[in-house]
Amino acid sequence: DALDFFKNLSNDTKANVLLVGTEKCRDIRFFDPQIERRFRYEKFMPTFKNSEEFRSILKAIEKNLVLQKASYIYQDPLANRIWNLTHGVLGEVIVLVRESAIKALTDRTERITMEHINNKDNKISRLKNKHIFEVCNGYQEETERSYNSSIA
Repeated sequence: DALDFFKNLSNDTKANVLLVGTEKCRDIRFFDPQIERRFRYEKFMPTFKNSEEFRSILKAIEKNLVLQKASYIYQDPLANRIWNLTHGVLGEVIVLVRESAIKALTDRTERITMEHINNKDNKISRLKNKHIFEVCNGYQEETERSYNSSIA
């Protein structure tokens, strides 16, 4: 069980363990009282709605790219596509933009295009839009079933 792994890791190494995830994952720790005690402090990185704030973040990311030409990833249709693939999870946005920029450098276009964002080799594209939210929800449902069957 994944939760037991974290308990054992902390016990065996005597090191501090930090769990990182989205807000939807936070409730899985309540299924184990020891995990709940050990991981009681929480700080969440927000996910961004497809909004002006999200586009401002994309604009800031683009400013730091080493590409010779402007990509305008903060404008439609690129901004919408990036949001649809990442659901506003900042880590996924950065991975997608970084991989797309590498493709733009490799093919010498020097700007990110929709083709780069949709590239089937991108890590985000390989997930086929199955986001961490769905993974956490599935894990939470499985843990609830295990817990309910153990007390039945």
